[in-house]
Amino acid sequence: MTKKERKYLENLEECFEQVKSAYNDAKLEISELTVYIEMLEELCRQHSIEIPDFQEPSFF
Repeated sequence: MTKKERKYLENLEECFEQVKSAYNDAKLEISELTVYIEMLEELCRQHSIEIPDFQEPSFF
C-alpha cells in the first residue's frame, strides 16, 4: 500500500467514525424526544386534551 493510499484509508476511517458518532448522537436524541412525546401525550389524556394527528414532514 502506498503512502497516498494509506492516508486516503485513514481519512475514510476518520470520516466513518465521525458519521458513526453523529448517528449515535442522533439516535439518543430521538430516543429522548420520544420519551418527552409520550409524557406529553399521557398528560393530554389525563386532562382530556385531544391530540391532533401528527403528520411527519416528507423527505426530499
